[in-house]
Amino acid sequence: MDRLKEEREFWVLYRDVMAEKGVDISRFYADAAESVKQDFSTPGAKADFVELCISGCSPEILAFLVWLLRHSPQVSNWWQSTLGDRRKRQKTKVTLENAASTIENVFAPMLKADEKIREKLAHSRFLMPKELIAQLRLYARFITFGELLAADPGIHSLTEFVRYLLVGYVKRATGRFCDRNVSGLIGELGEYAEYDEVAQRMWRHRNYERLDEHLSSLADGLNAMGIVMAEKTKT
Repeated sequence: MDRLKEEREFWVLYRDVMAEKGVDISRFYADAAESVKQDFSTPGAKADFVELCISGCSPEILAFLVWLLRHSPQVSNWWQSTLGDRRKRQKTKVTLENAASTIENVFAPMLKADEKIREKLAHSRFLMPKELIAQLRLYARFITFGELLAADPGIHSLTEFVRYLLVGYVKRATGRFCDRNVSGLIGELGEYAEYDEVAQRMWRHRNYERLDEHLSSLADGLNAMGIVMAEKTKT
């Protein structure tokens, strides 16, 4: 059984949809990762980024986590103001999931059986049912992102949450915690100007196991997506 089947299907679908719009998404993310690396203010942080990638991290996933950590206060404020309180998010999530299920149950079987209809849609501006269903469910997962933060009383902010993701992803991608390299990336943030390997190790000993118990599936997912992106970039 292919343990990365779902991630591969998602990446291929996403890449193909963007290709139809004239966007080479693999190149886009590679350029974005390089931009994040160049934005580091110190040679040490750039070197830490490179070392982590050599050790097994995906540049794209690592760059995304660094970007999210750097902008987490703004992202958190945007998320709250855009999606509202928990009740509103839950209602929106149910609406999107119901819409995806309706399309899947009513339209997908019909279009699957009719090659001509499927071919016409593929050459139009309309999304294929499979693509629309996947996007609706992706949005539903995004909307409930806040519930992950609320699930553990020890997660006090999006910044803390992303710190866990960074540590958890690096551990899965490299097989080690790489505290020196991770502290170098975190130390780039203004509020962590004096952050070093000892501080990172102390944070990890206090927090990692507890957070990993609840959030390990997210770090696993990032690692799987990084593997698939690397495979598809080479092909």
